[in-house]
Amino acid sequence: NHNTENSVKNEDDFAPDGLSLSFTEIAGNKQTSLILDLTKKWSQQTPQILPPMLDNESFSVRDWSNDGKKLLFVYFEDDGDENGIGIFNFDTNNFERITETGTSPFWLNDNRHFIFTDRNTIWLCDTQTKQISELYKPFAYEIQHANIASDNKSIFFRYLQIDADVWLLDASQQN
Repeated sequence: NHNTENSVKNEDDFAPDGLSLSFTEIAGNKQTSLILDLTKKWSQQTPQILPPMLDNESFSVRDWSNDGKKLLFVYFEDDGDENGIGIFNFDTNNFERITETGTSPFWLNDNRHFIFTDRNTIWLCDTQTKQISELYKPFAYEIQHANIASDNKSIFFRYLQIDADVWLLDASQQN
């Protein structure tokens, strides 16, 4: 069994066929991405650790491609800041950096394009040409958790709005 003591699960995602689950363990500033084979009983589990990158960068899996052959992940710096987006390809067993910045990547159904957020903008990336196109940038507010509907026809996200209201509690009347 894989020792998960002192680790915290960060992100998890089911493979499209529902037979595997990717997740990330965090221990200090080290993140390890693993895959469980859900066809096995818990007592028979030995999570598959994704191979380390050449420069031993930390990363966390974010999304499976619809064909189950690739994983989108986010790179992390030693201080925990996100530092770009990459792909792990199961056919070649290799990592490929796609962007130098960005967060929250999600595959489109074509297994070639994905959306992500960066600098308060939603972007579309073509993984073959590495071309990145702006999809939406709001006039105000911060975009969080952009995702795409399963039919790839709608994008949904959350605006972060911080109001400038100031509240004062008068505790002088308290008994």
